[in-house]
Amino acid sequence: MAAERREYDDKAVFKTVIPPILSFVSGFVDTIGFLGLFGLLTSQVTGSFIAAGAAFVHPEPGLAAKLLAIPMFMVGASAMTLLVALLARSRINPMPWALTAVALLIAQFLVIALWGRPFTNGDSPDAIAAAVTAFVAMGAESALVRVLFKGALPANFMTGNVTQVAVEATDLLLARLRLLFDGDPAQNATRASVAYNQLKVLIPMITGFMLGAVIAAHAFFAIGFWALILATGLVFAAALWAGHGGS
Repeated sequence: MAAERREYDDKAVFKTVIPPILSFVSGFVDTIGFLGLFGLLTSQVTGSFIAAGAAFVHPEPGLAAKLLAIPMFMVGASAMTLLVALLARSRINPMPWALTAVALLIAQFLVIALWGRPFTNGDSPDAIAAAVTAFVAMGAESALVRVLFKGALPANFMTGNVTQVAVEATDLLLARLRLLFDGDPAQNATRASVAYNQLKVLIPMITGFMLGAVIAAHAFFAIGFWALILATGLVFAAALWAGHGGS
């Protein structure tokens, strides 16, 4: 019973701590890509769909990397899903290995970016190689949260998360004022509790992403792509922590 309880507690701790860390990393890597790779958003593929549509009538520099974002992001997500499934099937704890894989991909992004700098334009082979690695890394990270933390919020989908904050905050206020469910106290209390618990999850995710973006911007202008060492080290540290059971 004690062992089962410890496993449950560890999973609860991981679900509380690791997704916000990965949200920070998403914001960090996204900002580095935006500043260093001619406006690429490496952890958000929505813009890539827009670029793909616009390309039919208005081709622009750097378009190749933007069009590769969608398939490469999916490659990263698929590879991570496969890795976790294979490890779980072999009864190996997938979390430290999955986090290590993401850290290695971000490190690869760092190495390619340092090797190819300064990038002359977004269509150069070096810039495309760096972008592809970043897309794969962020796709893998996004899938990691989905497959290892069932029901957790996405680490990189801030549009949906911000929308949900607005919904939950409004419902929390309305429920506490007993303006929902025809004023039924029990139902209002239940909705207020659910909204409050959702906000406790949402706000760290959004805050992590925002902090990652702000810190990355300052770091990039100070030391360039070397700033990716912070994101790599943070994910490696999370992998080591997960490997030791959260102790």
